[in-house]
Amino acid sequence: MLLAVAILPAALVSANCTANILNINEVVIATGCVPAGGNLIIRVGSDHSYLIRATVSCGLSLNPSQSFINGESLASGGRC
Repeated sequence: MLLAVAILPAALVSANCTANILNINEVVIATGCVPAGGNLIIRVGSDHSYLIRATVSCGLSLNPSQSFINGESLASGGRC
């Protein structure tokens, strides 16, 4: 029984990364849960989107072929 209790918390830990798109005033305008070591398209309103990459340690970056517009930026929101 003790072994099951020790394993349970590890099973509940998420391996994904929260990515927040901020506007020029640093207000979150879009968010997504990017798979660690993977990619996710995050839509901003109905007019544009960004392909966000996450490392296995949740370092986030924008796809190199894109650039932020309208003063927008990327911020980590921790694990999801």
